[in-house]
Amino acid sequence: MEQTIQKPSLPIKTKIAALWMTAIIMIGIITGVIGLWLRIELGIFYIPSVLSILLPPCLFIFRRKKLGWYWGIITLSGIIIAATMIISYVLFLAITGEMPTDPASGIVIAIFFYSSIFLLIIFLPPFLLLFLDRKNFWKIAS
Repeated sequence: MEQTIQKPSLPIKTKIAALWMTAIIMIGIITGVIGLWLRIELGIFYIPSVLSILLPPCLFIFRRKKLGWYWGIITLSGIIIAATMIISYVLFLAITGEMPTDPASGIVIAIFFYSSIFLLIIFLPPFLLLFLDRKNFWKIAS
């Protein structure tokens, strides 16, 4: 008579956050491959950067390691802080009237602004899910 010890399952919020980060990785790989296919050289740097930023925390979280939770929180908070800083800087320029008047600078600033809002929308939910479910994850983590 053999007894099997089952590992407790991941808390649902943590599992959703890890799957969300995995989806971000997959979307990053797909957009990087499309960038390479369209002969945009940034795809060469984009794929490894997405993989190196989010893949290790996802793997560690799925293996129930506390390091994955810490790594994920630090990585996601860094991205969120950077996006918030860019958004607040552009809003500061708009409020003070220091916005550049030439069209090229305006386009670049608009790209930074809207891409930062996009990053904030994409990376804030997994951060909140990890943060809110930390006690449940720490109970089962090794």
